[in-house]
Amino acid sequence: MRMGKLTAVVLALTVCVGAYPMCTNAAESGDVPTLVSVEYLEERLDALRQELLGELERVKAELADARKPDAEAPSDGYREVTLQRGDVLTPGGDAEVLCRGGDVLLLTLTEEPGSGLTDLTDGAERFSGASLEYAHLYRRSDGAGPEVDLLVVGEEASFTVKGTYAIKSMQNNQK
Repeated sequence: MRMGKLTAVVLALTVCVGAYPMCTNAAESGDVPTLVSVEYLEERLDALRQELLGELERVKAELADARKPDAEAPSDGYREVTLQRGDVLTPGGDAEVLCRGGDVLLLTLTEEPGSGLTDLTDGAERFSGASLEYAHLYRRSDGAGPEVDLLVVGEEASFTVKGTYAIKSMQNNQK
C-alpha cells in the first residue's frame, strides 16, 4: 500500500508538471478561458513535491532501520539466531557466522576476490549462489562491503553468530 501511495503521488506530480505549460500558454495567449490559475497550479505542485519528498525520506529511514545491527550479543559474544524463509541475515565486518542447519543462499554483488564470504572451515571464498554448509564457520572477506547477505530459502535456518549483524525479516513486511 505504501508503494501505491508513492505511485499516486508521482502520477499526480507528472500530470501537474505536464499540464503546467499548457495552462500557462493558453492563459498568456488569451485564446482559451483560464480554468485554473497558474498560482494555484504552482501551489499544488509545491505541495505534491513536499509530500513526495517526505514519503521518500520516510522510506529511506525505514531502509536504514532495517540495516541497523541487532541488539547487543550476550557477554560471551555468541548468539543463537533462527530465521524463517525469506529472511536475510547481513553479517557485520566483525561477525562470525556458524551455520547450524537449514537451506541458506549467499548473495553478493560481485565475484571479485576479497568481496565474498570466507568459509573458514574449508579456507575458500564463496560468492552469490553458494549454499552455506552445516557446521561451517563463515566470515566476511576483508574487501566485502555491506552487500553480503545470507538468504534463508528453506523453511527455517539456524545460526550461531558472534559480532554485529542485521536481520531483515520478510514476516514483518507482509500485510
